[in-house]
Amino acid sequence: MERRLPSDGEFLHFPEPSSSRGTVAQAGFGGGYNPMREPVVTPDGIAAPTSSGSMPRAPVDANSAHTSRDDMSPGLKFAWDDVYVVEDGHFVDPRELVRSTTLSLLLNKRYLPDTPEFLPFIPRGTMSYMCPSGVEAEFKLLGGLPLGFSLEDGQWVTHRTQYFAATGTVTIRPWYPANHLVFTSDDGCTSGYVVGFGLGISAKHAKEYEFSVAPKLLQFTAKRVKNETCEPDIIDLNPCEVSATPEGEEFPNILVNRADARWASKEGVTQHTYERLQFTKATINRQTQKFFQVEMILYAKLVDQAGYPVEFGTTSNGWSIIGSMESTEVMVRGRNRGYFKEVAEKKTERKKERLAMEQDMEGSSESDRTMVIDE
Repeated sequence: MERRLPSDGEFLHFPEPSSSRGTVAQAGFGGGYNPMREPVVTPDGIAAPTSSGSMPRAPVDANSAHTSRDDMSPGLKFAWDDVYVVEDGHFVDPRELVRSTTLSLLLNKRYLPDTPEFLPFIPRGTMSYMCPSGVEAEFKLLGGLPLGFSLEDGQWVTHRTQYFAATGTVTIRPWYPANHLVFTSDDGCTSGYVVGFGLGISAKHAKEYEFSVAPKLLQFTAKRVKNETCEPDIIDLNPCEVSATPEGEEFPNILVNRADARWASKEGVTQHTYERLQFTKATINRQTQKFFQVEMILYAKLVDQAGYPVEFGTTSNGWSIIGSMESTEVMVRGRNRGYFKEVAEKKTERKKERLAMEQDMEGSSESDRTMVIDE
């Protein structure tokens, strides 16, 4: 039996896993703290209810040898360091499992160290519940850039040919999943019932260069097949309830997907990660360095009382933009770091070789002239 000391100072015991694989659950993160346990897969492959009675999203057998990581739900793809799982009601070390169950990425700087930050979310209106009447609902988009960027001389840098990832989720408080949500634009001219949320992503120039042609993002396939790319799609996203740790730190409860909520969709996920993204061009450096920003966009599907779509602002296939947020400035290099240094070194080497050849030729000419004089 192994003992491990979590952050709360008490030992957790890890008995040997049983031969029959029971319910596998995501549990414990951040050094052993486990605010919620959600069964993911039962022996018969059916999703089991959580301790709160809600149902998780579509079951994925993360331990199956036939399940590739690319076929898994985006929320199940992340490092499982210091993550404990539950098997037959007992805590076990994930290294003892046939295939590790991974934990969703929590959008918090505590779990995303040394990554670019996003500026505060800017909504384009307000939301309120129909019942209790007039209760305002605070909705907020959270995002992170967990992969692909490095800090160089105080500036976040990536390369045009390098992949990066972006993750987003949305929260709502107070939490009344059985009640209708109404969105009202800032000018008060547009309002409608919310019947779904969506997540989108794009790129733009930093604000001081906002009149330039906006850069684009491309997403590559899982197999990284050359020229097999597409623009990132709008993903159905179901809001999360805000939970808190004993220390008072808040985070989105992404492990509970209330697809039955009035403002949610059956296809929605609580968190989505855009993987294998690339910028289509590099930032310009002509006397002054230009910068890009990654923009995460929150969409909503709005309908009136009769169920007809309501358009608000910029729309795309029935989606209306209800808010967005921008990342800190990033620099996109067109060449890998050290490329120009290598080019300069090669030029210097070629110059030395040319000078050596010229000296050899001059030496040969002097020898020929000396031989002629002697004759």
